[in-house]
Amino acid sequence: MGRNPITFILGAIVLVFVAAMGFFYLQEGSFEGAGARMDTTMSELADETGDALDRAGDATEDVIKDITEDEATTEDVTNN
Repeated sequence: MGRNPITFILGAIVLVFVAAMGFFYLQEGSFEGAGARMDTTMSELADETGDALDRAGDATEDVIKDITEDEATTEDVTNN
C-alpha cells in the first residue's frame, strides 16, 4: 500500500489541531475555553492574512503601474 499525500496532509492538520487544542486547554483549564480561544485565534489569523493579501495586491498593482509607465517613457524617448 503506497503512501497517499492527502492522508499525510490530513494527518498533519489533525495533529496540529489536537496540539493547539491541548495547548489552549492547559492555558484555559477547559475545552470550552480552549474552543473559544481557538475561535478567537483563527478569526484574528484570517483578518491578518486578509490584510497582508490586500497590501500585497496593492504593492503588485503599484509595481505594474511603474513598469508600464517606465515602458511608456522608454518608448517616448526612443521614438523622439
